[in-house]
Amino acid sequence: MKLFLNKRRLIIIIILLLVTAGVVFAVSRPDSVSKKEEIETVEVKKGDLSLTVSASGQIDAQEKAQVRFQTSGQLAWVGVNEGDTVKKWQALASLDKRELEKRLEKELNDFMTQKWTFDQTHDDYQEEKDNAVITKEIERILDKAQFALSNQVIAVELVDLAIKYATIYSPIDGIVTQIDSPLPGVNITPAQATFTVINPNSLYFSLAVDEIEVVSLSEGQEAKISLDAFPDQTFSAQIDQISFTPLSGQGTKYQVKLKLIDSAPS
Repeated sequence: MKLFLNKRRLIIIIILLLVTAGVVFAVSRPDSVSKKEEIETVEVKKGDLSLTVSASGQIDAQEKAQVRFQTSGQLAWVGVNEGDTVKKWQALASLDKRELEKRLEKELNDFMTQKWTFDQTHDDYQEEKDNAVITKEIERILDKAQFALSNQVIAVELVDLAIKYATIYSPIDGIVTQIDSPLPGVNITPAQATFTVINPNSLYFSLAVDEIEVVSLSEGQEAKISLDAFPDQTFSAQIDQISFTPLSGQGTKYQVKLKLIDSAPS
């Protein structure tokens, strides 16, 4: 009886082991056995790789002129407004010339007086000159008359230049972008009346690019520029110049100039 019970217990243990093994096998069986392996295929296409560089910068122009008067005075006439298109050597503004014109008139009168004095001095010593008996004293008198006349000629020329400088002109074709003193009748100094003219055809973007990114750029490379002010628009440009030395005070950043290809945004 004891032997029969041991055999029965052994059979039960074997059955339990088989059931346990079957459960473990069923749980751990991979799904790939019952399913076909899925493979995705794509077509290889040729395309362009884009490099995005984030940098701070500003818009500037190669041809930009800041025109100022050389002297102080009362602003008498302003011939342009901000936004106006001007031609090269077109008059922009002028100072009151009345005082200068009176000074020129006085200097011309002084010139005539000095010219008569010069002529009279030479007439007084004409006999000595004809007889070639010019002494050192006479020579000094004649030289003094000549120097006085020459100085008066210079005085006339200086006032004439001041009148010409009382009107300022644009040295380039372009657009007037800034006028410090747009109203006539005010007294100004040279620093208070600046007229800024920019040639729009010479606009460029000046960027400060880190040395890590600048090595990926090259002159002539085309670029698309996106500005914070116009996040949904891009501007076509071309790299025109890359500086060889870092920007002053910015450590490892280099100046990169980009020339606009088309000013219209896309």
